[in-house]
Amino acid sequence: MGPAAAQLASGDVEEAQQLTLTSLETFADRGSVAGLHRIQELRGTSRARGHVSAAAAIDERARALGVVPV
Repeated sequence: MGPAAAQLASGDVEEAQQLTLTSLETFADRGSVAGLHRIQELRGTSRARGHVSAAAAIDERARALGVVPV
């Protein structure tokens, strides 16, 4: 999740979103509660910084994977 957070911090929202979605799938497949919690934190950070569509994409993928709420 470090690379996604770094990309978000540097302003590359699209790359951060893609990395987050990839991580979400991995954490969901492995049943990693800690990983899903980190996804939730990044989603919140994205939303707080005004990147509502990125946060919505994370929510949508989480629902599709059956890991709601993220």
